[in-house]
Order: sequence, then C-alpha cells, then structure tokens
Amino acid sequence: MQNKIIKKNIKKSAGFTLVETLVAIMIFTASVLALMVVLSNSLSNANFTKRKLTATFLAQEGVEYMRNMRDTYVLYLPPSPPSGYNGWDNFIVKISECNKVLGKSCYFDNTTINFADQTQPIIDMPIFLCPSQICPELKYIAGEYNYDVSGINSGFVRKMEISKVANSVGDDEIEIISTVYYTTPSGLKNISLKENLFNWIQ
Repeated sequence: MQNKIIKKNIKKSAGFTLVETLVAIMIFTASVLALMVVLSNSLSNANFTKRKLTATFLAQEGVEYMRNMRDTYVLYLPPSPPSGYNGWDNFIVKISECNKVLGKSCYFDNTTINFADQTQPIIDMPIFLCPSQICPELKYIAGEYNYDVSGINSGFVRKMEISKVANSVGDDEIEIISTVYYTTPSGLKNISLKENLFNWIQ
C-alpha cells in the first residue's frame, strides 16, 4: 500500500504540466522578440548615423570646393597678386548662379575636372543653376559621390547658395551655404554648413 502511494506522488511531481510549458514558451518568445526589436533599433540607428555623417561630409565638401575656387581665382589668375581684385570679381561671376538673394541655388560637377592639368583645373569645373531650386541627386560610384550618370542614386542632394553679407564693405564678403538633403526611414532630413569667404587680397 505504501509503495502505491509513493509511485502516485512521483507521477504527480514528474515533468511539466501543459500550462507550465505554454508559459515557458511565451516567456522565451517574448525574450526573443524583445532582443529582435533591440537589434533592429540598433541597426536603424547605425544606418541613420551613417547617413547623417555622410551628409555632413558632403556639405563640408561643397564649402571646400567653393573656398578652393575662391583661392584659385584670387591668388593664381591674372592679374597676379598683390592686386588680385579682378580675380575676386571673376569668382563672383563664376558663382552667380548660386545667388540666394535672387532666389537661385546651384550645384557643381567635379567629374569634369582634369586633375592632371597643372593650370588650375578647379576653374574649369562647371556650376549649374538648380531649376526651381531643385538640384539633381548625387550618384554613388566607386566610393565617390558625384553626377556620373553610370553611378547609382545615393539619396543625397546637395544645394549651394551664396549671399552678400550685410554690413560688409562692397562685395568683399559673401556667405557660402552648403545644404545636403537625405532620405531616412522617418522622412527627409537636411544639414547645412555655412562659411564666410572674403576678398582678402585687395
């Protein structure tokens, strides 16, 4: 009789009940789902950070190209320093399609620059008006962003603008604004960098 009672107790305490099994599965599933959400958010944040960083670099590149062009016109083109003033005027004419005051914006195409040319190739870089303030999308090819038609759409659009700085003497100071628009899962974002350029050889 005692052996029967012991066997009966062993049967009652052995293994999981169906309810316990279901609860364990639910807890495990919830843990896996929570982990997947965390990983998904981490990947999304990493992608957003990468695109924002790329947009910042592209905006900075726009400013650098304009500064390089200013330096080339002012320092190296006739008439040579110390006069240099005509070089500044020529630079202003070159970037006239970017005049924000007149409701204009522009983009430049560096794919045409021949860097083997030793006669200041930056001045050969064309600057185009953005029709209705809408600039073309940059292409991505071989680690570079430009307007090469063989590239793929990058999701980045760069717009360049210039405006005369208030209270500056004559036209000897301008503000360069480089804005890059980029797409993210949450919508369109943009980043703008500004820099003042001077006619520092007069």
